[in-house]
Amino acid sequence: MNIVVCVKAVVNNRQMSSQSLYKLPGIFINPYDIKAVHTALNLKEKHGGRVTVISMAPLAAKNVLKKAKYLGVDEVILLSDNAFAGSDTYATAKIISHALNKNLIYDLIICGEKTLDGETGQVGGSIAASLNLPYIPYVKMIKDISSKNITVIKKSDYGDVVLEAQLPVVITVKKDICEPKYISLRELVKYKDYEPKVWNNKDLSLEIDSIGLYGSPTQVVATYKPVYSSKCQFITEREIIEILK
Repeated sequence: MNIVVCVKAVVNNRQMSSQSLYKLPGIFINPYDIKAVHTALNLKEKHGGRVTVISMAPLAAKNVLKKAKYLGVDEVILLSDNAFAGSDTYATAKIISHALNKNLIYDLIICGEKTLDGETGQVGGSIAASLNLPYIPYVKMIKDISSKNITVIKKSDYGDVVLEAQLPVVITVKKDICEPKYISLRELVKYKDYEPKVWNNKDLSLEIDSIGLYGSPTQVVATYKPVYSSKCQFITEREIIEILK
């Protein structure tokens, strides 16, 4: 079984509640995507196969992304080119989908539910649409998988739903789908000199006006942290009675 996990390196622009081995100052692997990596490795452990991590990011993210190798994935691929800069979720999914179709074999594609920066949760579904594959979002458990089918439990607005789909398929996983794996000192030493494979647009041959800023229907004009305020007002029993009338 060939499993591909899509991950994103996000900018460390908020406080994180726990110390993470996946972080470097300023940039780290999106925690939701780390759980997607753990999910893939659990499947590999039970059923065998190969796990490839793919990410679109600047070259500066290489050292962060190689930490997926320490966890036990077989290969890490970085899609990096100046032409990719400014891509929104639509253009990002197009680039990743083209890389998957042109250079990789896959039975299962796993994405995290969302990212800490944009929090759109759109890339997984867009990849599925680009590749014309079935798509199951919000997966909280993989019940069974074979060479032909996968059975999952997904979260919905009306409760949990059991779904079965034919492979290949794209899924996005909830952050609580599994327990985290930890990097062992042995793997850290073994792969300390590992370098992720880098593909640029010469490898993908995409039209410049269909990717990056030019190929993005949307643009992020500005980002900011919302200001939250709270107010407490004490009222008397008489006032409560008046309010309830």
